[in-house]
Amino acid sequence: MIEIAEKGILWVKVTVYGKQSHASLPELGLNAYRLGSELTLEIDRKLHEVFNYEDPLFIPPRSTFEPTKVEPNVGNVNTIPGKHVFYIDCRILPKYSIDEVLRVIKDTANNYCNVHGCRVDVEIVSREDSVQPTSADSEIVRRLAKAIRIVKGLEPKLLGIGGGTYARYLRARGIPVAVWMTSKETAHAPDEHVFLSDIISDIKTVVASLLT
Repeated sequence: MIEIAEKGILWVKVTVYGKQSHASLPELGLNAYRLGSELTLEIDRKLHEVFNYEDPLFIPPRSTFEPTKVEPNVGNVNTIPGKHVFYIDCRILPKYSIDEVLRVIKDTANNYCNVHGCRVDVEIVSREDSVQPTSADSEIVRRLAKAIRIVKGLEPKLLGIGGGTYARYLRARGIPVAVWMTSKETAHAPDEHVFLSDIISDIKTVVASLLT
């Protein structure tokens, strides 16, 4: 795989405000944890429903929306929390703008809280808009593809990814970029690693791309 395109990336922080109270008297409070959990699923469902286009250039071929981090709330079990904070990691196909995704998140959150009597804030933690992919006919792609065939005996595929690399910033400046390495699919896993043999092979491939 030679990476020639990247999805847009959006990290969103959602804060739901209810009312803190003693757990034995729930009618005096408004459980932000329950509301936030329900809202998480509602946003997740809505995003996957609206942004369901698939582009075979990318792995995976669709936009992805994953609830990830949740901040600690109350310090003891017998307290109904008055605030719940969660985060969503969005990897968005170039077909859609980040502004479109943000609008759906905010509209869904506001509509939910209007019905359930809570208050909500939606904040951008990080935003990386998608840029034009590197042309498959660019010199860097042709050289790298030839080098992979020579060194590894493999036929490369040109694909896009949901991850973010520095190539995004070079592409935004109109510089053609090809991203490639050999690794196991262990990124951010408990046993993230690469093999020295793969690194050595990659060095040979880079040298071959310069000489071919």
